[in-house]
Amino acid sequence: MKTGRIVKVLEDKRRKETLIECDENRKIIISFYYPIDETWKESRQALYADLYSPREDEFINRFKEMVPLENDVEKEKFLGSIKTNIYNDAPISKKQVTYPVIIHSTGLGSPRDYVTFNIEELVNKGYVVFTIGHTYDSMFTVFPNGQILEPLKEEYTQEEKENLIDIRKNDILFVLNQLEKLNNEDDVIKNKLDLQRIGTIGHSLGGAAVFKASQCDSRIKATVLFDASMQFLNLSEDINEKQTLNTPILNFRRGNFNYEASMTMFIDYLKDKFDDEHFKKQIILYDNILRDSNREQKALFNYLCGYKSFIKLNGTKHMTFTDYSIIKGEKMENETLSVEKSHEVINDITIRFLDEFLCGRQEQYSGFIKNNNYITLIDEDGQLD
Repeated sequence: MKTGRIVKVLEDKRRKETLIECDENRKIIISFYYPIDETWKESRQALYADLYSPREDEFINRFKEMVPLENDVEKEKFLGSIKTNIYNDAPISKKQVTYPVIIHSTGLGSPRDYVTFNIEELVNKGYVVFTIGHTYDSMFTVFPNGQILEPLKEEYTQEEKENLIDIRKNDILFVLNQLEKLNNEDDVIKNKLDLQRIGTIGHSLGGAAVFKASQCDSRIKATVLFDASMQFLNLSEDINEKQTLNTPILNFRRGNFNYEASMTMFIDYLKDKFDDEHFKKQIILYDNILRDSNREQKALFNYLCGYKSFIKLNGTKHMTFTDYSIIKGEKMENETLSVEKSHEVINDITIRFLDEFLCGRQEQYSGFIKNNNYITLIDEDGQLD
């Protein structure tokens, strides 16, 4: 099934930009994904690079170092030939129906459209999707006029990340507030949104942001966390004050979500990059992150009073929940689970969860998840096993 995409720039006139020195309002760029008119015929095959139009060259230049090929010519050829079913500015389906809405927030540094494997399947299954470009914390942001915004910095402290999560949360709430206007006035979106069925999905730092938005706004009816940055949830005060959240939550973790496996992978990644003193500081920092993640995941289980499911997908990594492997051209995560299969399982489970807890289709998820060979259920105390 073909998927349409339009890009819009929204301006939050109630917030000033705080990440850079300027006297401008906060601007948020969104991509809207939708089913295409069934009678429309494309003029050419859609390419992944089209997601960065009109600066497809920047996509190729900035991602080519990720591609494990021998020379730049091969890398550029590969990146310029990745196919998708996503077509910019194609006409929306003429069917007189409204679609449940999903708002997607990617991880720190990730472009807003870095989850097309999930977006295409969501649209195929009857949802429309908004992805949010959180300006100045993506590796780069391309605006429709070709303007490019760079990230504020490459590395952030934990305190700075907490600030980014708060900004992202407010971006999400702002987009929520814009949905009614878009549904009433926008040429493409008008009368297509089911505003009684709004869900959120977030990866990594975006997972923490959509969770915090869910705490603030009851219009969000279900939330899926793709290997979220648990260490930033900070739930102890809410729990002490007997506060709870009844929004259905799917806490979907990577397969190596345990202390030993995570620390081993981190050490292997760092061991040739830094001198002894900096290496030691990074290990101590990551140890704190893992311990904080463990604590906050336990707290999350106790904080949630609605339906909650804590699972992990065996044989996967943090970036499995993104298009990372698609851009690298990788086929396998490990010896047993391919990237394609991982994405298939992620999509199946996510959509079953949303079908049941956002759209009310009984037993799509809860009856299915108990007998899935690819999934490990996380203990009710949320332990890192």
